[in-house]
Amino acid sequence: MNSMLYRNYHKNKIIPCQTIQNTRPLYTHKLPHRTTHNTKHLHAHTQKHWIYFNLSSLLPKCVPQRYLVLLLYLMLTPHMSSQGTSPIVDHQVQQGHDRWQHEVVLDPEGTFRVQWTPLEDHIIFRVTAKTRGYIGLGLGDSPTMDGADIIVGWVHSGRAYLQEREGHGHQEPQVDIQQDWLLVAGFQNDTHTVLIMSRPYKTCDDTDYVISRNTVHMLWAFHPDDPVNPEAAHPKLHYHGWRRGSTALYLMERGESTIPKSVLPAYVHGAGHNPSFRRPETQSWVMQNDKVEVSGVSDSLFWCNIFRRPDIKLKHHIVRYEPVIASAVKPFIQHMMVYECWSGSVDYDKEALEAMVDQDGQVCSKIGGQSATASCNHIMLAWTRGSKGLTFPAEAGYPLTPDGPRFYMLEVHYNSQGHNFWDSSGINIIYTSELRMKDAGLLSVGVAPNWKQLIPPLQPHIFSEGHCVSECTQNALPPQGIHVFGAMHSTHLLGTSVRVRHIRHGEELPSVTQDTNHNPQYQDYRAIHNPRKILPGDHLITECSYSSRNRTLITIGGVKSQDETCLSFLFYWPKLDLSLCQSNPSLSTVLSSLGIEELVPNSNPITISRPIELSGKTLAWRLQNYNWEDHFQHFQNATSEGTFNPSCSNRGQPIISDLESHDYSYPNISIPWIEKYSCSSQQKINHRNINNQRYMKDDENNDQYAHKPISVIDVDMYRKKERNNMFNRDMKQFEEDMKQVELDLEEEVRKKYPDYFLKRDNLLSSSSAISVNIKSLMNCSFNTMLLLLLSLLLFRHSI
Repeated sequence: MNSMLYRNYHKNKIIPCQTIQNTRPLYTHKLPHRTTHNTKHLHAHTQKHWIYFNLSSLLPKCVPQRYLVLLLYLMLTPHMSSQGTSPIVDHQVQQGHDRWQHEVVLDPEGTFRVQWTPLEDHIIFRVTAKTRGYIGLGLGDSPTMDGADIIVGWVHSGRAYLQEREGHGHQEPQVDIQQDWLLVAGFQNDTHTVLIMSRPYKTCDDTDYVISRNTVHMLWAFHPDDPVNPEAAHPKLHYHGWRRGSTALYLMERGESTIPKSVLPAYVHGAGHNPSFRRPETQSWVMQNDKVEVSGVSDSLFWCNIFRRPDIKLKHHIVRYEPVIASAVKPFIQHMMVYECWSGSVDYDKEALEAMVDQDGQVCSKIGGQSATASCNHIMLAWTRGSKGLTFPAEAGYPLTPDGPRFYMLEVHYNSQGHNFWDSSGINIIYTSELRMKDAGLLSVGVAPNWKQLIPPLQPHIFSEGHCVSECTQNALPPQGIHVFGAMHSTHLLGTSVRVRHIRHGEELPSVTQDTNHNPQYQDYRAIHNPRKILPGDHLITECSYSSRNRTLITIGGVKSQDETCLSFLFYWPKLDLSLCQSNPSLSTVLSSLGIEELVPNSNPITISRPIELSGKTLAWRLQNYNWEDHFQHFQNATSEGTFNPSCSNRGQPIISDLESHDYSYPNISIPWIEKYSCSSQQKINHRNINNQRYMKDDENNDQYAHKPISVIDVDMYRKKERNNMFNRDMKQFEEDMKQVELDLEEEVRKKYPDYFLKRDNLLSSSSAISVNIKSLMNCSFNTMLLLLLSLLLFRHSI
């Protein structure tokens, strides 16, 4: 049957899709014949004619009608000439860049390029590699082949081939029984191979990767030779060796890397000329540190610097910002923030800020100790690890005005990981006088960095939630609401999932943004192409998941790299006087989750009173000795069902007075939102057979890889042996953190129960005075001393 199908392809006969999928998992397209005297001049119109002929006959009979739209993309995309020099190839690929929504070069040498465009229910890719052999492209949740959805393609004897395979460990990927990728075109010149193919987002195949808004790891590989027996149904692949790699990225919500064209000027009255569809004329403002010395002694360094805004006479819009980072230090920068220094703040000091502009910057804790920088408290721009920057949509830009903030503070968070280096990183801000229709703003939602966010050790899955309550949106948002057009998620090393849930009148709407495969090393800006409308009274929940399998000590919320955080930065329009909308677990929730029933507030440090088995123990002791293995579920339930303290502020000032002092309960969600994903029994196929694994065998040079075993994973998550890796915490730093937790607890209890502390302070001062009197009366008679001791005991008992 297979040989008959192969002959049918040679005769250019069309075979129904069902026949192809069930009998021969290999797609081929015949290329135009190249004569020997014309090997370097294949006319573009000849290629387009061939493409049109094949698609016009293939699509109506073989695939759903929606794939006809692929013809439009293919006809508009200039294809590669067969001239054998790579500069010509690169030039022509660059010509087609504007016709593909996204593009990425996956290897440092620039030899493997992927372009793609998401459509309504499927996605189309164009892969260009500097090879005349096979090309491999994979999509998965991790940077390894295991579990990845892999396609392999090549051009041989005038035909283009494409085959879908499944990744199983360190061995040659197996051919997938259900072939869901469609080969649209493939061609080759003397140096490069190009494949154009598409795939539905959801294939109803249990072994296929579901293309969604999640972070995807794009795997790539190539080889200088075609597979062994390239025309066979199951051709054998040569081992790719070093020609491989992976990159984390977004397929669906990837932001633009260039400033989009728009109708300009947007609303400039009396401009005297017709608006044009073009990119704006821009200027650049670089906020950059000057040779900051970073020491490996401490894992976290926060460096702050004050900058003066460019002198402008008219309103401008920021249309893009991007990091300025040397490649060598990229792994050591956690985030960068730009804050506005607000002149309306009581701490604002123009002369002091002016003097800081001429300085080289300093540690943020020192610069923050100066009252002038207390006015720098509104986040204007945010960058997190892995981001390429942010391009604002054509309708909005962040405002810079002559009468607005004049000073800005750049904060850079370094995670040295034990390295010593010098750095001059910063942010390049691109702005224009050609205004957009809307002023954009930035809102931080999630869990306020605080010790009350607890991440237990040795757990595969932990939840934390931060709330933006309806009272805040009701007071801060205009009646028409705001439109969220982008987001940036932020966790530290343990984060695995982030989403922003949207509640309106008890009904849960689809998530504003979500990523169930969050990668802390890749936290890029996410473009929401259909902006989400948030109305007054809406409730937002930022929900984060963590995995602490490799942590033996508890992790607390905070700003250091070894702490954890759960934040989402929402980019929206129109701009509001709102900076933060966050929350923290209430003190009663934290204590309940740890099995603590009652404290002794007049102790120093504060100790536990009940239950009796914990009497006299401190909170720090409890955190270090809690039986997480047996009681983790109690902790998680108490945390998720407990109360929280919300915050709603603008430039450091609360919008709703006394909001943080109230304990709020979880909002009532009468209609939860569930993502719809269903497959009919006729469509759904589950054919993965892990036991039927075939080890890759190749020539003698690669025999060392032929039977390489899969790494053994230790699943004993409660093992007590030492783990020396990046997730473990420095013990000295941990002890200091526990001392700070006790101080924070005392401050929290002092705020909630001030009378107890007044009583304790009076007791301490009285006891001190009495102890002095006892020392002065040591020479008194025994009866006198006994009387004094009894008086002291009665006094303490009465208190």
